[in-house]
Amino acid sequence: MTTGLEYFLVLAQEGSISRAAQRLFVTQQSMSEQMKRLEEHYGTPLFVRRPRFALTPAGQALLSTLRQIRVLEQGLDAQMDQICRQGGGPLRVGIHAARARVLLPGAVSRFRADCPQVELIFFHDDTQRFEQMLLNGELDLFLGVDPRPLAEFQYIPLAREPIRLAARRSLLCRRLGWENPEEHPCLSAGDLEKLDFIFTHDRSNFQRKLDEFFRTQGIAPRRALTVADAGLQLTLAAGGQEACFCPGLFLGQGRALSALHPEDPLLFFPVEGLDCRSQLSLVLHQKSYRSPALDTFVEALKQELEANRLWEE
Repeated sequence: MTTGLEYFLVLAQEGSISRAAQRLFVTQQSMSEQMKRLEEHYGTPLFVRRPRFALTPAGQALLSTLRQIRVLEQGLDAQMDQICRQGGGPLRVGIHAARARVLLPGAVSRFRADCPQVELIFFHDDTQRFEQMLLNGELDLFLGVDPRPLAEFQYIPLAREPIRLAARRSLLCRRLGWENPEEHPCLSAGDLEKLDFIFTHDRSNFQRKLDEFFRTQGIAPRRALTVADAGLQLTLAAGGQEACFCPGLFLGQGRALSALHPEDPLLFFPVEGLDCRSQLSLVLHQKSYRSPALDTFVEALKQELEANRLWEE
């Protein structure tokens, strides 16, 4: 790929000439000159600066094509690595940090037994960021929560994960007036407004699902804390004065926390009307090279997730 095309990719990611130039360690003038040459080459504007930076239709078409070229180039590099190094280069995986703590110890152990020579590189962020990284050729695959159905991607469905409310027994007794919370099969949507919550950030697909449920029910539960990590949310709920919503994958951790406080355990309840489940999927690029190591990691992660499907018990 030429220098101008590489610069264009960075500009598309940054959305600013100045930020792109800073990232590339070049002057803004050099950046602008490269973009001017590209536009002269293609005979059309590729982006506009005002009222805000945006790619033109021609710029969008160029970006889409360059992303595919980068994925194909990296796939060729991976195949060459496999031939020359008898096993291949590194495998780049996106997974949220909280889910990584649940799944990776077992999955990595399984993977290393079959592919000890392959380096694993993990990136921790949310699904939206992983989608952009995969489009940009920065990942080989990621574990997504409700990923968008994009034509460029291939999806391997893993599980449909339920959502449970988690709260200490004493909190439910105090706020809801329950004498024996264990006797209640679920909470109503109205009960949620009597509790303070630990939520995740607004760009999270999981939080958006909850917010949509709140809108349809006409309720507004109070946000007391914002914590991105589901495992940390559970730890705080087990020791504090707030409730949280627990994805099914973390029920094992929740039960372990509950066992530490048998006199005032962390309890888990479904919520009336909150029947939606989070779709967990492994996501790959349609045009990426599927190395034997990648397929081995996919199987290892699938097996580990199956071992943690405690919500089916």
